[in-house]
Amino acid sequence: MFLEPNKYMDLKICTLKVSSEIIKYLLKKKNHKIKYSSLHSHFYSIYGEDCNYIIIPAINFLYLVGKLNYIKKKDELELIK
Repeated sequence: MFLEPNKYMDLKICTLKVSSEIIKYLLKKKNHKIKYSSLHSHFYSIYGEDCNYIIIPAINFLYLVGKLNYIKKKDELELIK
């Protein structure tokens, strides 16, 4: 996954933008956790069909940089401070 901008990149739905939106959304949650299906529903209401293509790379990016933890038993994403 490369994060280099190019002339075809849509800055409204790029990985960094969506990742920052995920962090903002999780910070609003009481315990900084959310079920994946709830997160997907929230972003589907914002981005529509594009959500299916942009949310997974954003989650992967946050996991790789150590900002997100996935709890398999509960299918939850947890923000790591």
